[in-house]
Amino acid sequence: MSTMHKPSTFALLGLATLSLSVSCRNQPKPSENTAPEAARAPASVAPPASAAPPAAPAVPLASGPHAAAEQPYPGQDQSVGKWVEASAYKFKVTNVVRCADPAPGEPVPEDRKVRVGAFVQVYSKFDQFFLTPRDVTLEKGGVILNSERAAKPGPECKPLLEPTRVMHDQTHGGVVIFQIPDESFLKDGAVAFKPTRWGGAPRVEIKIAEVVAARPGGKK
Repeated sequence: MSTMHKPSTFALLGLATLSLSVSCRNQPKPSENTAPEAARAPASVAPPASAAPPAAPAVPLASGPHAAAEQPYPGQDQSVGKWVEASAYKFKVTNVVRCADPAPGEPVPEDRKVRVGAFVQVYSKFDQFFLTPRDVTLEKGGVILNSERAAKPGPECKPLLEPTRVMHDQTHGGVVIFQIPDESFLKDGAVAFKPTRWGGAPRVEIKIAEVVAARPGGKK
């Protein structure tokens, strides 16, 4: 009768150790095949920096509130009957007359009961040049009188200047009415014009020596 021998404990341990050793030898070394992804990837090359555009030269700023304002062309005759020219227009006062006294009951300032009319003309160098009586003032010694827009003068001080848009190379005119203390106010005074719509357009003025026409009836 044959006897079967069971493997001893030491034999089993030896086989397990041998198998583990063979497995470890077959594993690849980290330095050979499992290098980190970052190590295998080529280093990125930064693109060359483009040259910065040259800085624009600084533009000096105008100083003062009226530094950018134009001036009328120099050397002009600024008397009644003469054109005074600027870049956007020409301005002329053809006459200054004494108008008929205001009608009874017509409201006028208590200290300015004398009515005069300035005949003005404007030649435009642009299309749609807006012209209005409020752009015309009567000035003397720092006193500025605005035009009277509700006045009802007689025929000697008509047609009145009406607000309008003047086209290129066109001339428009009319009478602008003022109430003054007396006729002496006009001596050494000036009729001034400053278009409100054209911010860069200059102010011009026409010098007045005196009233150059009598009111109706031949009275001064």
